[in-house]
Amino acid sequence: MPEDITKSRPDGTGSGTIEERNRRRSERVVLRVPLQLSARMPDGKRISIEVYSLVVNAHGGLLDMGMEMLSGQQLFLLTQGTKKLRQAR
Repeated sequence: MPEDITKSRPDGTGSGTIEERNRRRSERVVLRVPLQLSARMPDGKRISIEVYSLVVNAHGGLLDMGMEMLSGQQLFLLTQGTKKLRQAR
């Protein structure tokens, strides 16, 4: 199917070209960075574990944690090299 063909959403509005729908907001970069993750678990227990980034972009990233977190859960990430602390969810 040509990429300049538009498709309609179920509500009848156009959704743009296939290329526009598949375009990312920013490029993904494979990057393994050691981080210290701190969080309060739903049961109230605090954790602090070493994690690694797998993929990052301008809007976030993917972490190798070895455990499941809740969607929207507040996390704190400390970059091992620069010691910068950032809040995430």
